[in-house]
Amino acid sequence: MSSDVIFAQIWNSARSLPARWKNLPENPFMVSAVFEDLLNRWSREEVLREFGVRLDARLPDEYPWANVTVMVAGEADIECARVARSTNSAILTSDSDLLVHDLGVAGSVVFLNSLQLTESTEGSNQASNLSLCGQGITPHDLCRHLGMPNIQRFAYELLTDPHAPFSKLLRLAKEYKYGDDEKRSVEYCDFLREYECGSGPTFNAASKGEDEKLFTQGMDPRVSELFWQFVSPETYTQASQFHVYLGVLHEDSSRRCAWEQSRFYRSLGYAILNLSRRAIAAHESEPQAQTVYEFVRRGTRIVAEQITLAGEKTVFSDLDCLQRRLDLARTTPPTAKHLQGFLSKGFMGKATDWGDIHLLAQIQAVLYSLRMLQQLLQIAAKTYDLGVYRDILKDLPPLYLLMKSRHDMVQGFSQENCRKVVHQMIKTYG
Repeated sequence: MSSDVIFAQIWNSARSLPARWKNLPENPFMVSAVFEDLLNRWSREEVLREFGVRLDARLPDEYPWANVTVMVAGEADIECARVARSTNSAILTSDSDLLVHDLGVAGSVVFLNSLQLTESTEGSNQASNLSLCGQGITPHDLCRHLGMPNIQRFAYELLTDPHAPFSKLLRLAKEYKYGDDEKRSVEYCDFLREYECGSGPTFNAASKGEDEKLFTQGMDPRVSELFWQFVSPETYTQASQFHVYLGVLHEDSSRRCAWEQSRFYRSLGYAILNLSRRAIAAHESEPQAQTVYEFVRRGTRIVAEQITLAGEKTVFSDLDCLQRRLDLARTTPPTAKHLQGFLSKGFMGKATDWGDIHLLAQIQAVLYSLRMLQQLLQIAAKTYDLGVYRDILKDLPPLYLLMKSRHDMVQGFSQENCRKVVHQMIKTYG
């Protein structure tokens, strides 16, 4: 079976979501999982086994996409804009903020939701050809067509008054001249800083040793962003306020945020990273962090919650605790009967309800937080002696196995296995 046929089957198998489900948040683990899979999962052998497709022999290496999959320092937007500007290429994205960056004369943005698979026949043999098409927007051409000096000015006016009609925003963008309003000029300059090319460190594979390359390029995106904040706070933070954005999970918004149950693991990871940077700061003029802010859901809002970083004594006490129980911080667990039902059927009662959805979100939050802790341990161990705790999570499986759906989770448990697992959990944890 050809790769084109497989691709068409996968693409066309996607069904449109009902309108009432279209406002669900995106999968918060998608980028992390795709990045990890391109680096470490999709080898020639695995693609053949999973899809029955033999990859083109001209593709390099056993893992064809590993050498072109790069985790840049900080957030990726600025680096994507730089590449688009220098190569006149398009950025595939769902983020409209990319339009505001300087993409040059021919750089463009193609939104993922505009992509369509088209099929055509050409030649006497009527062979079928598949094409993937999308709507591209080139900011330079758009501004020329609308008579605007640049798209940044329009974006600023939209941010200032998001409910204003398009015609008003366009007029303000055209008419404004720097210095007309001193306060707005200052605010506009502050707005532009987010979209300017940073002066911080950038990744250069040729200049890195193999160990350094491994631990900087294998990071989860959220871990990478936090790491570079510690390395270069003047570039990647505001007033040295270290922060992490945790995605909105598919959960019950009337309940406590699912991320709350696993904060212990993330806090431990942040504190370990901080201790490792303090070891370096003893020889360099690097600031020491006291807190990290997590941006999470609270009710129907997104808020910044402050986490105070623990000292060395508390960190090693917590590591000892983790070694004895790699599980949730103590909460009131479901009954044995309910837990067995969830593992064997995917729901605890007679049918799926919000309690089941929220429990799955809590499970995902715990597993992802353990993954973050695993990577932060690996980073810290480069400069800080963690002793026997260095490899405490070394056997954690890849993300695509950690973040199984309820359907896949149920398939992995027989009734007998569920009974044994639940019995052991109750025996161990009470």
